[in-house]
Amino acid sequence: MSKVIKLLLVEDDENDYIIMKSVVSQIKYESYSIDWVSTYDKAIEVITSKDNDFDVIFLDYNLGRYNGLELLQEIKEKGSTTPIILLTGQDDREVDIRAMENGATDYMEKSKLDVDVLERAIRYALARKKSEEKIFYLAYYDNLTQLPNRFLFIQKLNQAILSNQRSERNLAVFFIDVDNFKIYNDTLGHKFGDLLLKEVSKKLLKCIRMSDCVSRNSANGLTDVVARLGGDEFTILLTEISHSANSSIVAERIQREFEKEIVIDNQVLYITLSIGIAIYPYDGLTKDDLLKNADIAMYNAKREGKNTYRYYKNSSYEKQNYNLLMEFDLRNALKNNELDVFYQPIVDIDTEEIIYMEALVRWQHPKNGIIMPDEFIHLAENIGIIDKVGDCILEKICIDFQEMCQSGTPIVPISINISPKQFDNVELFKKIKNALENYKIPSSSIIIEITESCVFSPRIKDNINKIINNYKEYGIKISLDDFGTGYSSLKVLQILPIDFIKIDRSFTKDIIENKKNQAIIDAILVLAKKLDISVITEGIETREQMEYLKMKKCKNVQGYYYYKPLPFEGIKEVLKKAIR
Repeated sequence: MSKVIKLLLVEDDENDYIIMKSVVSQIKYESYSIDWVSTYDKAIEVITSKDNDFDVIFLDYNLGRYNGLELLQEIKEKGSTTPIILLTGQDDREVDIRAMENGATDYMEKSKLDVDVLERAIRYALARKKSEEKIFYLAYYDNLTQLPNRFLFIQKLNQAILSNQRSERNLAVFFIDVDNFKIYNDTLGHKFGDLLLKEVSKKLLKCIRMSDCVSRNSANGLTDVVARLGGDEFTILLTEISHSANSSIVAERIQREFEKEIVIDNQVLYITLSIGIAIYPYDGLTKDDLLKNADIAMYNAKREGKNTYRYYKNSSYEKQNYNLLMEFDLRNALKNNELDVFYQPIVDIDTEEIIYMEALVRWQHPKNGIIMPDEFIHLAENIGIIDKVGDCILEKICIDFQEMCQSGTPIVPISINISPKQFDNVELFKKIKNALENYKIPSSSIIIEITESCVFSPRIKDNINKIINNYKEYGIKISLDDFGTGYSSLKVLQILPIDFIKIDRSFTKDIIENKKNQAIIDAILVLAKKLDISVITEGIETREQMEYLKMKKCKNVQGYYYYKPLPFEGIKEVLKKAIR
């Protein structure tokens, strides 16, 4: 029994569907069925569905507010390969040409539709598709193994890179070489070598199981690919992996599979492979870099004795593994109360009196000792736990402040650093307000330190004045940290009610020798005075720096020349001695 040829008509006029169905029923030489959809959206849904098994699609040019060319273009962009015939109401050469340019197989005038014309159009569409499939296969598939060849692999790799750029997912490229293949090929003959390559390809395909968590249809619609580049070189593309280490699951499965014997012409062989792995984006951002680095990794596997796999090694890869361990440890740090607060005073340069102190987070890692915030705050932002870190630090500051009050330790205001991702949270003000009230801490005792990236966050930039005024009205002052390093510092001073600006340490580091840095600091001091904003200069480490800033009438300074960051017990002793 011959196969039923399935047709789909996209047409908003039911009468035209009835006519088409009648004409189709009169075709004698084949069995046909015809389905009908009447809207643009339904057509997209049906045609791009994974269940689409139509052989030919007839597409009406007029579809209400859309036209058939628009639908044709979208269908092709979504990857449909079903032949499409455009139906037009009248002879329009321009429309016909545009239809063919946009991927239509043919076009037909409705007024000339009859059994012979329709049957010939369907036969032509099916024959053309078959011919195109054959040409595509010859161009993109390896004739020996029937695997994708280098050209198709590169095309799939490019698609995966573009998709993963948008989704920020990882992908893996395997470069695989058959160990000692030349010996087999030379001693047992080229025919035997070809049979061996076919067996290798079958085993590799078996290892890429669709049900596997790291080897399946991915969320972006791409699939994993096994390809033969040429000779005894194969490649595998894993289009979506959560961590680079997951690719080792596939590599180890391949090794286990090749521990089994291969029998060719009654000859029993045990074949081993050398595998190199490169991970996007850590080991390359382009197809060329990924293939090159996977190839380098494969040669490293060869040098280390063959029958193994190796990752491409670079600083980015090592940093990724380090970050994975850090992520695990940081989550545990919150559970195990490993985050601590140190305090560094800000002093009046004339009297050396402590005017307030900055709270600085430190991670007391059980194995690695004290870890500075530069090494883990950005990680906390990326993995979505910065709010939990901030909550932990806020509570510790409140507990310390309360203990200072109860122990009779002299009190000065405390500044709290807020990361951009924290400041994005609309609940932050409520959290701070509630914490201060719960611990009976005056709002005037707290200063919020933010950076310019907080100010220009896309989520809050339209409401930044309102957000800052909430703090100001409650009595909390605002300090702008790292001033002079952002791209729009003057604009910030113009639009926001800032109380303090902190000149970044990069300007004070070599202020005695660097005339440009002197000019920048001079300009900031003059500008701040005119705007009635207090200035704190960070990074004061030498007497010469202090004397220069004193000469320039810089009122407030912070740095190792006066005090290093101190743990809570240390800062209590400093406050008792400094403030009588």
